[in-house]
Amino acid sequence: MRKGYYYFRECGSIEKVLLITGIISVVLAFVFWFKGGYLSLISDEYYFTVNNAWFLFFLLISIFAFISDFCVHKICRDIATLLKEVEENAKH
Repeated sequence: MRKGYYYFRECGSIEKVLLITGIISVVLAFVFWFKGGYLSLISDEYYFTVNNAWFLFFLLISIFAFISDFCVHKICRDIATLLKEVEENAKH
């Protein structure tokens, strides 16, 4: 089988949105990290603050976005490969 894939425009758009969302979430998470969200995570003297909550929220959003992006990419590649194999088998 020759290496070739179908192109799914919808998958590309979804992947771009998830990637951009993940990058923006990481940037926002580290803004709150440097703003003071790390203090209660490294020491028992400091209490849990709003900055900690926003840091953890944006960090979890970014992790979810990156994992979702990877899964969508993998699924689209598998479907495209399968369609290509079916097309080549139909020609023979």
